Amino acid sequence: MGPADELVVRATVRNGTDDELAAPQASLRVNRFLQSTRGSLDRWADQPLSGTVGDRLVSAPLTGPLAPGQTADVELRVPAGELRLSTADSAWGPRGLSVEVTDGGAGRPSTGRSSCGSPPTRSSPPPASASWSR
Repeated sequence: MGPADELVVRATVRNGTDDELAAPQASLRVNRFLQSTRGSLDRWADQPLSGTVGDRLVSAPLTGPLAPGQTADVELRVPAGELRLSTADSAWGPRGLSVEVTDGGAGRPSTGRSSCGSPPTRSSPPPASASWSR
């Protein structure tokens, strides 16, 4: 990702609760720390929902309300400069991403987690996709 690029995350969220979400909102969080080993990535992914999964960069309302079992698609975009990642060659590698869903920005969040990363190049990196469920 170059300085003029943007991170685009598309997610399908599902209300896995027994309650309707009246005003669902999705937020993108990015862990800026390099996940340089399988163990460090596993520790990040296994944190409880109350743990720090990264800095919130952008939020967007979902078309709501969202009934139990219902899904909604969301696209979250962040300019590369707002990620505030190091540009040093030694700093490339996977970073944790999470999409957090709350009801009206309040209440206990539900979070899906993934990671992304690619070696530094001068050309555009290939597209990446991730899918998860909790």
